[in-house]
Amino acid sequence: MKCHEYNSSKMLLSTIKYFANSYNPRPRTEIPNGNCLQSGCHEKRMMPGKIKFKKGIDFDHSQHLNRMVRGKMLRCTSCHSQIVQGRHIDVTAEVCYICHFKGATRGEAITGCPSCHGQPKGVVEHGGFMVDLAQYLKTGVKCNKCHVDVIKGEGSVPKEKCYSCHVERMEKYEDHQFIHNNHVTKHAIDCVSCHLTIEHKNVKMVKTLEVSCEGCHSKLHSAQKEMYMGAAGRGVENMPSRMFAAQVACDGCHTQIETVKGTHILGDKSFKADRRSCVACHTTGYDEMLNVWGSEINKILNELNPRISLASETYNSSRKNGMNLSKAKSLIEDAKYNYRFVAEGRGVHNIEYAAKLAKASNDMIDEAMKLMKKDFTPPERSEILKFSDSYCNIMCHKLI
Repeated sequence: MKCHEYNSSKMLLSTIKYFANSYNPRPRTEIPNGNCLQSGCHEKRMMPGKIKFKKGIDFDHSQHLNRMVRGKMLRCTSCHSQIVQGRHIDVTAEVCYICHFKGATRGEAITGCPSCHGQPKGVVEHGGFMVDLAQYLKTGVKCNKCHVDVIKGEGSVPKEKCYSCHVERMEKYEDHQFIHNNHVTKHAIDCVSCHLTIEHKNVKMVKTLEVSCEGCHSKLHSAQKEMYMGAAGRGVENMPSRMFAAQVACDGCHTQIETVKGTHILGDKSFKADRRSCVACHTTGYDEMLNVWGSEINKILNELNPRISLASETYNSSRKNGMNLSKAKSLIEDAKYNYRFVAEGRGVHNIEYAAKLAKASNDMIDEAMKLMKKDFTPPERSEILKFSDSYCNIMCHKLI
């Protein structure tokens, strides 16, 4: 098996150059793709299919070789350029980052995040609260809405890099097509020989997620944050607030300074929501919508409270009679949880989600009561608790 293109003729030529003192003091070799793919080596690498790279990232060789990639024809050694003892030649992820991120839109990769990371699954934790990424993507929230900056460095090529190989040969410096064709395609020079590195990680999250009040106040606003993000409810799919999806941070609405304990000493102040901030982004009349939201949420909670209390009392009475009511108990607990969540999370932070949580709670109570009392007849509900989408008209459309 042969890797390097080095025969007796080239050996003789190298010897002559050495004794003639005309050899290159920075010797390098080139390995054609065919040598890597020869039988007995990596002949199956070009078969379509993904392999696992680092940190569970999928990689498909057929998508990178024997085709133009961002206007460049890559070689095996464009990526496999790091000599590692016991590993032949290895790949450094910095090479990937140069191609995938240089020139990309802020917070994005040229090929999109799922091309490497795949579709997210499960729930992740950030800043003390849980996030179901799949649900966010399902509702149309893009990765860069939260992951604002994902790289450090620009992958630029300072002229000093050229001088390490060339002397006074800068006339083609701005001709990127020529440079890449001559260096990458023809001579398989790896990217990091010229480009400064790019580091890929969570550099900066959207301001909404960067709030770290927990350093002093242990999860003081967790309920409000979860409500705004449309997560953590029971019996309802995650539904981020439209304001959250638009990257409106807390101080986008909480603009009115309010003193704490009557003093501003040492910066003791908080920011209260000001309806004038609604008008600043929308139009006159939207500020009145905030009043309606608060009023309707209070009506819903006042309607739910006695029903939850009645269900709890009925459960306690039925349990004394030896009835197995584990299902009813679970439903009542979930209904109580949603009720507290809407109350403590301030439903106005995500009015759609709050309305659906309230309706889900009422449905849970009705189901629990039917399990405990066969002759139970659900009482008349208000429109928001009766119909899934009635809040649209009551809280928004009829006010515009």
